[in-house]
Amino acid sequence: MVRGDHEQGSALGATGRSSLPVLVMVAVIAGLVTLLFFGVDFALGRRLLFSNDMQYSDFWHLHYPLKHFYAEALREGRLAQWCHLLGTGVPLHAVGEAGMLYPPNLLLFLIAPLPIATNLSILGHLVLATVLTAALARELDVSPAGALLAGLSVGFSAFFIYHARHLNLSAVAAWFPGLLLFMGRYWRRRSSYDLCGLVLVAAMCLLAGHPNIAYNHGLIAVVCGLYLALSKQPQQQAGPRLSRGRFVLAMLLAAALAVGLSAPQLLPSLELHRQGPRQGGLSLAYASEFDLHPAYLRTWLEPHRYGRADRFQQSPGGGAAAGFTGVEGETNLQWEAVAYMGLTPLVLALFALLFARGRPQRWPLMGLAVLSIALALGRHLQLGAILHELVPGYRLFRFHPRFQLYAVVAIGLLAGMGLDELTRRVAGGRQKFVSVLCGVLLLMTVGDLYVHLADHNGSAEVTRWTQPPDSVAAVQPEAGQPPPRLLSFDPEQRVFLRGYLRSGGWSHSVAGYEPARQLLRDNYNLLFDVAQAEFYLPLYPQRTRAAVESLYMTRASSGRVDGVHLGMARLLGIELVLASERGPPAGMHSVVSYPRGRPALESIAAYPVPGSPARALLVPRARLASGAGLNQGFLPAVQMEALLAVTAPDFDERAELVIEQVPGLPSPVTGGDSAAVAEAELSFVSYEAERVVMETRSDDSGWLFLSDTWYPGWSAWVDGVSVPMYPANLAGRALWLPAGEHRVEYVFRSRSLRLGVVAALIALAGLLVLVLRSRPKIA
Repeated sequence: MVRGDHEQGSALGATGRSSLPVLVMVAVIAGLVTLLFFGVDFALGRRLLFSNDMQYSDFWHLHYPLKHFYAEALREGRLAQWCHLLGTGVPLHAVGEAGMLYPPNLLLFLIAPLPIATNLSILGHLVLATVLTAALARELDVSPAGALLAGLSVGFSAFFIYHARHLNLSAVAAWFPGLLLFMGRYWRRRSSYDLCGLVLVAAMCLLAGHPNIAYNHGLIAVVCGLYLALSKQPQQQAGPRLSRGRFVLAMLLAAALAVGLSAPQLLPSLELHRQGPRQGGLSLAYASEFDLHPAYLRTWLEPHRYGRADRFQQSPGGGAAAGFTGVEGETNLQWEAVAYMGLTPLVLALFALLFARGRPQRWPLMGLAVLSIALALGRHLQLGAILHELVPGYRLFRFHPRFQLYAVVAIGLLAGMGLDELTRRVAGGRQKFVSVLCGVLLLMTVGDLYVHLADHNGSAEVTRWTQPPDSVAAVQPEAGQPPPRLLSFDPEQRVFLRGYLRSGGWSHSVAGYEPARQLLRDNYNLLFDVAQAEFYLPLYPQRTRAAVESLYMTRASSGRVDGVHLGMARLLGIELVLASERGPPAGMHSVVSYPRGRPALESIAAYPVPGSPARALLVPRARLASGAGLNQGFLPAVQMEALLAVTAPDFDERAELVIEQVPGLPSPVTGGDSAAVAEAELSFVSYEAERVVMETRSDDSGWLFLSDTWYPGWSAWVDGVSVPMYPANLAGRALWLPAGEHRVEYVFRSRSLRLGVVAALIALAGLLVLVLRSRPKIA
């Protein structure tokens, strides 16, 4: 039952070898368990996940809409670099959440219908986490049964089940056991093939689209790599030992090649980061907001100790509400706090620590688990503040409870060792008894996880949430024209939260969420090709978010947002505001309510923006923002000056615009003194995500303003001649246009993406050289 000599293993790299037949068996069983947890209809794409993340759903308001936009672009033979339907335009590939260059995504979302591709991605990464954990267990000389138990306890733990709706997070997390697997194999065998495997797995982590988890992987990999470098190498291999210095250099080479292969994603993301909200890092208070409270360690034994977020109930008479109550005084999210992996694996892991004396790997694994929990506790151990100040990159991320992933993996591996030690002690020639014992313990593990976790993720029929809501009819674009831009006015995000309360969580009927569907808020608009000023992304151009935030007017007497800045709405080309009739924007009048002709739990009304919102204007003059006298706050001083100017009560967007100097471009002319240009004819020939063509005619020169985001990579051409283009009115772009008739073309070509492709080709060449010039040295 137990393979090889445990005494010969050392550290994380032991003596065993992964067995392909065993891993195939693990994959098949894991696939069957996914069907048990999620159902056949889910695997066939007939149902989709449905759940909340505070006042929105990361699945319905982030991942599924982005994957829809991404899949549509793939089928058109292009990469979805720019999205013109969110805000005033965002560099969607640079955001990274969609994982557009992640090989499984390229394959799935190109060939399969969106619901099937999405669900196979979810299920596939559960299987991948299970298989890679089992492979690592086999490398640590664990039996097939022990490897299966280790894999199932990790792949179907609360970490993966609760985060199933976070497609990119679970995708990156699933690869972590592979990092340890190939790192340990190279440390033991010195095989260039193992080094290449490490490079490819690391690249997958970087491409899958969750920088937070990829960064965490990197930190833990550094710790494990240093441990291996300082450990004594196994004696059984032929030839000279791998020196510590050479091992460290090999790890640095692997990291460099992985970064190079991922450069087409990393370089655009780095470019966006420099213009985004996290460029200076997060404050310690904000970064540590969700640090794991020590009381949550009880959930390793009782996953529902603090309630269930998927089931919301009120006591009789409308008293206290109960969902996931959490720890008083903390910011509580069940899917971040709970990492339950079953009681059986915990008992077996403890058994391994106490009795598996022939397993030298058990103590470094226990050390990894303790370190991971300490990192998750963060500010509660004062560790977070130290790392926030000293470790490069640490201040860019929060949600430190996600470090529990590494404790889950370590304990899963220990559980596999514990099962082997238990069967060794009770075997005594009773092989049938041992087989039955292993089967019982495996069934206990899966049954425990199923009972406690399987119903956490609600689901809904695909058509229930993908059919267009009635409100889509109000913003249908004309062919070749910019899609009408709307604003969903729900500043406190109450509409979706009320849906959660009505439905009693997300494990019951989802009918209560219908008003949120009609609101078309937070990227949900992408499913219906509707342009929406409000958007939900973790990374974005800060100027775009600032422009959107400036749309909300706050009442001085109450401090609550209750209106829309109409001047800013016109400047951004917003034609329509959607809002709940329970909280309409002050001073605006609705023309229609949704849903049409049916009883509604909560009606969503459409409010036209008065005046003449325009996506393009010809403006006679401009002023150059200098930022003088302003300190940099959440915006650079120049952008802050532009924001203050365009939101001033007396600003006239048709008479003047505010432009910013761009390094490398000539100083812009400011125009004449006239208050207006003669009648100008501005028409759109075509309007696509990454290419806009206009035809203009005017008797006067002026600044052609387009209410779409200025961003590096956009270039402008007038009558086939390249012309400089500048940020204007904070969120738009402008170019100087002479009088007469002209054809103006805007094209987006990301220079950072092109540089990334070059870097990837160089890294790929280096990887091939590494394979061709080296031979595996296996004992």
